[in-house]
Amino acid sequence: MTNAKDLVVCSLEPWDQVWRRNQLLVEQLLLRAPQRRVLFVEPAWDLASGVRHRVAPGGMGLRRAPGLDRVWRLRPVRALPPRLGPLGDESVQVQVWRAAHRLRLDPVLWVNDSAYAGLGPAAGWPVVYDITDDWLLADAPPRERSRRERLEDLLLATADQVVVCSPALAASRGEVRSVHVIPNAVDAQLFSKPQPRPVDLPPAPVAVYVGTLHDERVDVELLSRLPSAWPGLSVALVGPNCLSAASQSRLEAVPGLHLLGPRPYEAVPAYLQHADVVVVPHVVTPFSESLDPIKAYECLTVGTPTLATPVPGFVGVGGCVRVADRASFERSLIQLLTTRPSPAPTVVPTWVDRAADFDAVLAMAAMAGADRPRPWPRWSPRRLLPGLASRLRLQALRLRTPNASFQDGCQVGRRVSFRVGPAGRVEVGAQSVLDTGLVAEVHGRLQVGRRVVFGHHVTLGVASSLEIGDDCLIGEMCSLRDHDHAFDDPTRPIRDQGRRVAGVRLGDDVWLGGRVTITAGVTIGTGTVVGAGSVVTRDLPAGVVAAGAPARILRERRATGPPHGASGGSDPS
Repeated sequence: MTNAKDLVVCSLEPWDQVWRRNQLLVEQLLLRAPQRRVLFVEPAWDLASGVRHRVAPGGMGLRRAPGLDRVWRLRPVRALPPRLGPLGDESVQVQVWRAAHRLRLDPVLWVNDSAYAGLGPAAGWPVVYDITDDWLLADAPPRERSRRERLEDLLLATADQVVVCSPALAASRGEVRSVHVIPNAVDAQLFSKPQPRPVDLPPAPVAVYVGTLHDERVDVELLSRLPSAWPGLSVALVGPNCLSAASQSRLEAVPGLHLLGPRPYEAVPAYLQHADVVVVPHVVTPFSESLDPIKAYECLTVGTPTLATPVPGFVGVGGCVRVADRASFERSLIQLLTTRPSPAPTVVPTWVDRAADFDAVLAMAAMAGADRPRPWPRWSPRRLLPGLASRLRLQALRLRTPNASFQDGCQVGRRVSFRVGPAGRVEVGAQSVLDTGLVAEVHGRLQVGRRVVFGHHVTLGVASSLEIGDDCLIGEMCSLRDHDHAFDDPTRPIRDQGRRVAGVRLGDDVWLGGRVTITAGVTIGTGTVVGAGSVVTRDLPAGVVAAGAPARILRERRATGPPHGASGGSDPS
């Protein structure tokens, strides 16, 4: 089954001389469909980080991939850091959508970077989520971990098809939904063809590591010990360097250890072929257990003796691969250098095979999304700009109130203030509206449901608890407080007599007209309407219409419309 639709590939890696799974699959998918075009989205350039570290952006904008006239590369600019919430991700998604629209693509969205979780539903594109690393298991600050979990949940819920590359990922994501297992592979023709010895490869004996140097994957401490395991042994590290400054300094100080940096993909086989031993000193962690290393397939194809720590992809594959834990790694390395076994190539799956499987998944996603409405233009200025100010105010509110949680889709008007004490907690549900001038003084627990609309200049006072259900309408200038002043003793100042505190609760679908006052201890049942200017001092049951000061029940609700004089909130401008 061949899917001829265009592709937008949101990748965790750039399209550069170091080819990885995405580039290798894209190359084969282009051969399978000569009319297919690809927009390859590289990791966004972070504006704040670039300014802080004085790093100039390179390779920005929309440009063609070298040697492939049907592939365009895009490196978006992330104007806002992820800690400011979804707006930063949305700003990047806008740039991708506009580039695809400029190229007149009708694509399937291939998501490898979860930051683009919202792009498919927003643009109406079919989505294939390709999971190659379990970043939920990698170390990250709590805020970033929460962001990853949120994006992962969204993708698993909305993607038309989900692809994983390893058994560990199949087990974890398969508990949530059905997945397709498409492991990595090798370019057998390239890696089996003999190549001359690279001029920068140190003289024998030499051990070679090929792959990205990353603290989450490479055992830096073990790697630093290898040159001293054998007299005159050199260790050459070939690949991009993503190590921390401390790890890099440690390796650079080791005699006999050479950081050669990245090499073009077509040059990599030469380093593997001319190594005395290929070493793979990976850390063994839940994160590394989720991987399916491409280098395992490449080592098997080349056949050079290979020594790896017990990580997936190398355990139990046989052939030229030996496995040793970090305690016995150096001893096993000495044994291989002593015996010098002959190369033993093994036939393994190729990217041609994997591309056929992946193309079938793309076709299934395209069929699932064929009749889906396209909300075009999702990010045209006419639709984007009116809500931009509200989203910026939402992000500012999140930063100012660390004890508060405002779910996605909330709209925030001007001069909205939440004063949250050390013991205060605020939860505001998705798609709620906080209109101009709302003031909340919170020293207890304020819980607001979903799709609640607050009119302008509403006052909320919370000493203990205030709960507002889903779909409530709170009219302009309403006052809701769970505490009142005590005033029973006329011989003492009221301010010295303390307060009476009792929680307030509004059920779902309650409508408070303008200037309604809710006093401490009041519970209002689901679906009740309170007329404008009322003062509610006692509980009101569900499904009634009440008004007055104090409020009394006028009647039960009928299908004849709201009571005269009630009014609701408005959206913020």
